[in-house]
Amino acid sequence: MFNENLNALNRQGVDAEVRFEIGQFSFGDLSTALNWSFVSEHEVIEPGLATKDRAGQRVNGQIAVPEHRVNFALNWQHDDFSASWQSYYIDSMLEEVSVKQGDQIVNFTNTVDSTLTHNAQVTYHVDSVDTQITLGVNNLLDEAPPFATGNGNNADPIHSSLYLGREYYLRFKTEF
Repeated sequence: MFNENLNALNRQGVDAEVRFEIGQFSFGDLSTALNWSFVSEHEVIEPGLATKDRAGQRVNGQIAVPEHRVNFALNWQHDDFSASWQSYYIDSMLEEVSVKQGDQIVNFTNTVDSTLTHNAQVTYHVDSVDTQITLGVNNLLDEAPPFATGNGNNADPIHSSLYLGREYYLRFKTEF
């Protein structure tokens, strides 16, 4: 006996990345990076079921496909120090939800709001002993995850990093 996956996935869109070295200055080197992903079509093809385009949608907490995702970073480095600021944008999504109420299935839609979050970190490099000490914060502005009804628990894996709120960290990395 064996199992066979009969489903197929048709996904179309554009991914772009731009990196730019701003320049070298007396206060350090500056650079930026921008990553953009656009999903124009996301179809899950299941035998015997109608195929629907799910780009920009979230379905019963199982599929979350924002049309746009953007990551931006501003980086600085000077002597033994470096720092970076990262911003992450996730587009809003239309959510189709089916819930059982008594003996009936009730269908409704909800808009999962877009999010913009920011992370920052500063690193001290001790090159003589291949060591880095980093102090950082994720979700700097303490952005709450958007409301998503999904499977009834507001659990949305695409926004999971926001559930912890603002998060500080200290990282020690060495190589030997």
